Amino acid sequence: IGIGLGAAISGLMVQFLPAPRVAVYVLLAVLFVVLAVAVAVRIEPAARSRDDTLSVRPRLGVPPAARRSFALLVPGVVASAAMGGFYNSLSGSVAVQILGHANRAISGFAILTLQAAAIAASLAMPALARAPRVVVAGSCVLAAGLGVLALSLVASSTTAFFLGTALAGGGYGAVYLGTVRVLADLAPAGRRAELMSALNVVNYLSLSVPTLAAGVLATHIGLRPTAISFCLVLVSLALTSVVALTGAKRVK
Repeated sequence: IGIGLGAAISGLMVQFLPAPRVAVYVLLAVLFVVLAVAVAVRIEPAARSRDDTLSVRPRLGVPPAARRSFALLVPGVVASAAMGGFYNSLSGSVAVQILGHANRAISGFAILTLQAAAIAASLAMPALARAPRVVVAGSCVLAAGLGVLALSLVASSTTAFFLGTALAGGGYGAVYLGTVRVLADLAPAGRRAELMSALNVVNYLSLSVPTLAAGVLATHIGLRPTAISFCLVLVSLALTSVVALTGAKRVK
């Protein structure tokens, strides 16, 4: 919700308010001050431990029982996170340079569409659905959405772009929800936090590193071929996840 609404509101501010390079940051600064005051005055319900450094000391690891499943789930996580990073950083350039829109709010609403579809997919997923099947289904939808996105960039079609965005967002939501379910079931109670931390390391590296590479590549070969190639690479990763999980003898 935060990413989607933040992008949409920022896009509207850039398009319609003066000083677009300042207004967004002024608003965020005011919000952070309000939140800082709210956090400072609230009562902490949890008892303090004898050694408070334990609560902030990083713990990262994949327990032996979860390592095989973790490895099988990585391609889908990388594909979905990299797609999200691409939208957050380059959708504005895609809207202007490829789709031909002068309205800067378009890219914000593209990110909102992506995140809304991810939320909808997560909420619509049956609670008792087997988590690996959720990941496989999500990876298939993600691959389909990315394929539609690639076609939209070839044809410079805004309608296809938003259709692909909605499909890819739904797949992204299902992949992440299913992945968390699988790993949460496999981790011993005392090691669940470090396993989720390992998942987040993969997630955020995938969110940032491929997008940086795409930005560098776009300066050499152009945005359109870079964006199309990026989508096709992520399609292959999503399908790799489908094949790996379908062929696995046992993923809880």
